[in-house]
Amino acid sequence: MLNVLITGDLPAALIQAVAAFMSGVMSLALRIRTGSLYPLIIVHALWDFSLFVGLPASAATEAAPTLSSTAIVAPVQLVFPLFLYGLSLMRHVNRDFGEMSEVVDRQQQLA
Repeated sequence: MLNVLITGDLPAALIQAVAAFMSGVMSLALRIRTGSLYPLIIVHALWDFSLFVGLPASAATEAAPTLSSTAIVAPVQLVFPLFLYGLSLMRHVNRDFGEMSEVVDRQQQLA
């Protein structure tokens, strides 16, 4: 929410926060399912590449862009499929991984 303090644009900051949460759910699910950070690095690189390629050159030079209805809905729409994919990956985590037995065993040994 530092975004609000710097820009004073609460709606844009809330949209960004919701989109970041939704992509974070997908990232968490990929990390738990694969046990590696490499898939997350690849997804993040592809995401950044798609945004930079799809961003018009004039958008970077606008002084104070206004939020159109497309600008409000687009970030959440773009991330929503990834969010649903993350939720589907998390569906049977407890069944597939138990209670993350290695982590639980290590914590019990330390206690």
